[in-house]
Amino acid sequence: MSGPSRRSSRITIYWRVWLAIVALMETEILEILKQAPGMRFSCKEIGRIVDRTVFRENPNWARPILGKLVADRIIWNDEGYYLYPTEKQKAHQIVTPEKAKSDDLPRRRFSQ
Repeated sequence: MSGPSRRSSRITIYWRVWLAIVALMETEILEILKQAPGMRFSCKEIGRIVDRTVFRENPNWARPILGKLVADRIIWNDEGYYLYPTEKQKAHQIVTPEKAKSDDLPRRRFSQ
């Protein structure tokens, strides 16, 4: 009976360690991108800068982490390159029609 419970606890520990490593990698990637806001980096460049040993084994290791950061709208994906937007870029971001609210739309007054 102790076999399955030990196995499940090992799996739980494995996932906790894995999630901690992913969170650390996310933090390191964000630190790199924040040092050069507005500058575009490829997935391979980011992977090489963060961890060269993992990069040698798998040049695209950072792609899933970058995808998560883009999905969370922390960084932007611009034609396959990733960047941390500057304040000016954030201010000029285009509002998509599905996200637009009536308060966000510009109002025009027509003089009669």
